Amino acid sequence: ADIQASVIFKSRGCNAAAYVLIETNFEAALEVYRLKIASLAVQNNVLDKAYNALVKLADAKDWLKAEAALPALDAASTVLNLAGVTALADKPGFELAFKDVLDLAAAQLIAKSPPLALVDGELKTFNEAYSAVNDAKNVGNFKPATDAIPALQTAIHKLIKAKIKVDGEALLFSQEKAKISGYANAQALAAENAPAVADKIAAFTDADGKVEAQVKLQNWKAALLLLGALKAATEAVLKAKTSYNTGYSEEKQRQFQQQLTDLKPRTNPAKTAGPTRHIDQLKKAVTDRLGQIELMVSSADHASAEMLLPPLLIELGALDTALAAHQQHMIKFKAAKEGAVKLALDCALTPKKLADERDKALSAIELRIQYFADKGSIAAKADPMVDDWIQQADAWKAAQAASDNLNSGSDPDPIAMRALEGLPGGGKVLDALMAGLPDGKPEKFIREAMKIRFGIDVTRFKARNPDELQNYAGLTTVSPDAPDKSLKKMYQLFCKVPTANVKGKVTDLIQFDDDADGAAAGGGKIWMYCGQPDGGSKQKFGSKAGVVADGETIDPDFVPVNEDEVPYFDFAALHEVGHAVDNAKGIMNGPVPGQIAGWERHAGSDAVAVIAAAHFKYNEQFVKDTLNDKSSTPPSIHPAPEGGATQTDWDKTREAVVNWCQSVRVGMAPWNNAALSKHVAINGRVYQESYAGKWVSYLVEARAKGITSYQFRSPGEWFAELYAAYFSGKLKKDHPYATWLKPLKKIT
Repeated sequence: ADIQASVIFKSRGCNAAAYVLIETNFEAALEVYRLKIASLAVQNNVLDKAYNALVKLADAKDWLKAEAALPALDAASTVLNLAGVTALADKPGFELAFKDVLDLAAAQLIAKSPPLALVDGELKTFNEAYSAVNDAKNVGNFKPATDAIPALQTAIHKLIKAKIKVDGEALLFSQEKAKISGYANAQALAAENAPAVADKIAAFTDADGKVEAQVKLQNWKAALLLLGALKAATEAVLKAKTSYNTGYSEEKQRQFQQQLTDLKPRTNPAKTAGPTRHIDQLKKAVTDRLGQIELMVSSADHASAEMLLPPLLIELGALDTALAAHQQHMIKFKAAKEGAVKLALDCALTPKKLADERDKALSAIELRIQYFADKGSIAAKADPMVDDWIQQADAWKAAQAASDNLNSGSDPDPIAMRALEGLPGGGKVLDALMAGLPDGKPEKFIREAMKIRFGIDVTRFKARNPDELQNYAGLTTVSPDAPDKSLKKMYQLFCKVPTANVKGKVTDLIQFDDDADGAAAGGGKIWMYCGQPDGGSKQKFGSKAGVVADGETIDPDFVPVNEDEVPYFDFAALHEVGHAVDNAKGIMNGPVPGQIAGWERHAGSDAVAVIAAAHFKYNEQFVKDTLNDKSSTPPSIHPAPEGGATQTDWDKTREAVVNWCQSVRVGMAPWNNAALSKHVAINGRVYQESYAGKWVSYLVEARAKGITSYQFRSPGEWFAELYAAYFSGKLKKDHPYATWLKPLKKIT
């Protein structure tokens, strides 16, 4: 928790005199704490725990215990103050020097989309220089960070200077290439393999390909040198075209014109608008191509006119196919609308609220059918939706009994609900009825619907056991007759994912009214203990979620659609469904963990200790013994120096080892601290205890590809967070992981 100076012990109304004795020490510690220095994460955590324990006792008005807890806060403050002395002294000098760094934003902009020629040189130097400053700053080494600023400034200037040079070379190339008269026409003739210039195409394609190869490498100087050959090849193509046009006979002209005339039954319809936006686009392609051909004919460029005929035929084929598909679709659509849907709409459902829900649901499907038909997605989307439309229309005619029960019944009628849900399309109708369920309805109705729709049994408690999640002894249950607070919302959240992602994957929902900051899943069960849907807690994304350390940016390909927060309750529910899917299908037990973020699971703390000991060059048994202790308390007997190390250096290394061992424990939650994760990384990998006794590692570079910080706790959490983000609409359509997650919509 972030300590707020405005919420201090003395404001709780207990023994102010006792607090005053430690106040100065504590306030000084707060200054260090707020720096969020990664290398002091262990000391910050100790202060955090001491402060929160104190506040908890004060909130409970247990003043005697609260006063007795003051020494622990004082001791934690002293340790943090001593550890932060150097950082506090050096920070002002760093801030002053860093403020004077020139053109950093310009260099960072270049780094986002760098010229290839700079990647292994000036860009690499800049990235290394910036990391030297930023990483040192994030771990509180402000003096080394300050010392590294001159190198950063030099790297910035060199990067910008090199970019200007490369841009100049690119501009010169573009200007010279633009001077090649007729290049675009020659390129088009070659692309269409125009018979008029057939014997010149190979030479042109070769010259053009060599230039483009250097352009792709952004080797502008080499590309410039190749323009002479490209110009000669272009002129040869154009000369051959001129010769062909000069010898073009009247008979050939007549034959070509006849071909265009024969196509009029297909080209004329392209000159009228509609019936869909997709078809309009295809028609425009045809009319544009016709216009180009007519222009070439009128200018006696017969070679180019002939070249444009094959693509016209392809475009006409696409238009013919689209028109035929739309015609067949409209037959199916009208049959449904005038048949099954009309019968459903004409069916007398009461009260008006039920009829309105039916009309709204069927209208929504109709709009979606029209939307996809307009886009041209008929076979994949629009036609299957017509089938769903018919099924739901038929199901709505059978909705009266279930609706009566849900809206005015004194007890749920499972027979009526099951009869509706069992019909083709009936599940969606039941979902619509549940969406229109009056607020405050006794939750027994939603429990029954949850059981029928998703196969989920619901248990509700007032609050969870704080020590053991699955121990329900003595807990206060919530009566099924109580007005609903959040179960309807859970039902709707389950509707956001494919039904098969829930049904058969989740068997039990155990929900707690009081907020205990979380949720969990396992063995087909989901536990929700994050309060109410409108509790106010929010889920953050991207840079706002602390995915990367201060001063770093997320890979542009992986940034979320936006960083708007969503209710944590909603995100947590989807996250736990993700766990259920993973548990049922073993997704993160397959090859995916290694392919994404480089996840690895380790046999235990000893396996990690071997890696750490080799990295720090310290006694392996000492590291094992330290990690074998749940709190990473080191052995009291220290090993003698090894490898010729001096006692002083050996002691410093031991301190670094102990700090590392304590920093990677589950209680430190390193996944939520990007700077700490980077600080403790060994050879580019973050090793950490994800759960008590469970050790994992991932590539530290993967944080730049994350969407939430909690992703980095374990392979399972990685998947569950991505799953929730995907179904929360936070991943761009071209997000690198979207294509991997999309098949989950069809999972069984």
